[in-house]
Amino acid sequence: MDNENAADYLCADIGENDKSIQWVAIRPDNLIDEDQVTEYEIHPSPIRSAIFNPGSTSRINVAHFIADLITDATKPYGRHRMVSF
Repeated sequence: MDNENAADYLCADIGENDKSIQWVAIRPDNLIDEDQVTEYEIHPSPIRSAIFNPGSTSRINVAHFIADLITDATKPYGRHRMVSF
């Protein structure tokens, strides 16, 4: 529930147009363990049901995405307020 409260706070109290704060909510599918990064897609909102068709995403891919988000300012992820794998 903490992540939902954090997202609500960012949307309602900070807003999408605050120039001093950039944020992205990351919502991976069921997490699995893998040894290497594989090709993955990101979407600005969920593309399937989390209950009836959850899919799976490796922890290493999520970590790769987060590291890339933090270190590469040329990536366009900032325009996505929520990212779903």
